[in-house]
Amino acid sequence: MTRRPPKTAEEIMTRRVYTLSPEASVVDAAQTLLRLGYSGAPVTDEHGNVLGIFSEQDSLRVLTQAAYEGWPSGTVADHMTSEVDSVAPGDDLPAVSTHLSDGKHRRVLVIDDGRLLGVISRRDLIRALERVLAPSRPPTIYEIFNRPR
Repeated sequence: MTRRPPKTAEEIMTRRVYTLSPEASVVDAAQTLLRLGYSGAPVTDEHGNVLGIFSEQDSLRVLTQAAYEGWPSGTVADHMTSEVDSVAPGDDLPAVSTHLSDGKHRRVLVIDDGRLLGVISRRDLIRALERVLAPSRPPTIYEIFNRPR
């Protein structure tokens, strides 16, 4: 059975998203992102409302400050990027692509009524687009030999 190709942001988003509290120490947040290997994380309040994003770029600014001026104090809210690029859950894949193909963002948040629903990375979008294109490509040898009989 062939799965229907995805059509909306909601269908391709990652629902389990690591978030940061705005009150978290900037030191702890930078160390956590490094330990987890994440390039950034959304910042949300206790209700899941998006307040900003603490990204690699923010971390770089903080770590540069730390290296030359002493470890910075403050919270994630003091150093996060408040303007967040987002899409709605019903946005189609071309709309999502518009946000991710300009080279500025590695991920886009899926937000509905101010609340975080998920995140879509460039890799998520590429996988989804490959599924859209799959019916138009010839089957691989593996697919031919593994078809249900």
